[in-house]
Formats: sequence, C-alpha cells, structure tokens
Amino acid sequence: MAELADAQDSKSCEGNLMRVQLSPAAPCRKSLAISIGIGILSIGVIAIVSIVAVILTYFLWNWLMPEIFAVKVITFWQAWGISFLAGILFKNPPSLKSSSRD
Repeated sequence: MAELADAQDSKSCEGNLMRVQLSPAAPCRKSLAISIGIGILSIGVIAIVSIVAVILTYFLWNWLMPEIFAVKVITFWQAWGISFLAGILFKNPPSLKSSSRD
C-alpha cells in the first residue's frame, strides 16, 4: 500500500516543481536539482558565448576600423554595446502569423 502511495506521489510531481513534498525522500528533489543545474548551465553558456562575441567584435574593430576608416580604438564595454546594438537592429522580428491553419 505504501508503494502505491509513493508511486502516486512521484507521478503527481512530474512537471510540477512548485509542489512542496513533506516526506524526507521526496522524488521531486532530484528533478528540481536537475532543472536548477540546467538553468545555471544555460546561463553560463549564454555568458560565455556573449563574451566570445564581444571579444571578437573588440579585436576586429580595433584591427580593421582604425586602418580603413580612421576611427578611434574602442574598449571592451564599447564593443559590448556595439554587439548589443547590432543584436537589436539585425534580429529577425517575430512572426505575427498564426501557426495553426483554420
């Protein structure tokens, strides 16, 4: 009977991370820990990709632009701003069309 209750508790916690489990061996703790780990890993990957893009912008700007257009050398934070602005300006706008066909 206890196995049936444990099975129902584990089924009820699938997809519902907000439910509080009072038992010491809560089955949702592992899935919550995995979700938090994936979230932290995702933030880390996004940060690393962003830093690499900014460093690439920084070096390419300081290598090419002063020679070609006689502009000033930029700092890391200015390169971050340029990358951010380019992302806003050249990002594809979201589609307003409905994906379902009526």
